[in-house]
Amino acid sequence: MPTRKMVMLYTELKEKESEIKELTKLGVVSSKWLSYIQIYEDFHKNPEIKKIERYNELCTKYGFKDVSNIRKIIRKLKQYR
Repeated sequence: MPTRKMVMLYTELKEKESEIKELTKLGVVSSKWLSYIQIYEDFHKNPEIKKIERYNELCTKYGFKDVSNIRKIIRKLKQYR
């Protein structure tokens, strides 16, 4: 179950997205952060679609070879949401 602090941190990250992008360009921050957040948000855009279909769609969209990688990202970020 996410704590209030985790939710606040996630919200702060989203608010500072442009700054994170600049830091990514400078090589200070991993570009995975932003792509993982985008994957998580894309996954939750269409809750009426079955989970496996959303996993498959994101796997294709982001070029992953296996849906298990998408599942890991979703699970990991779900902890912080």
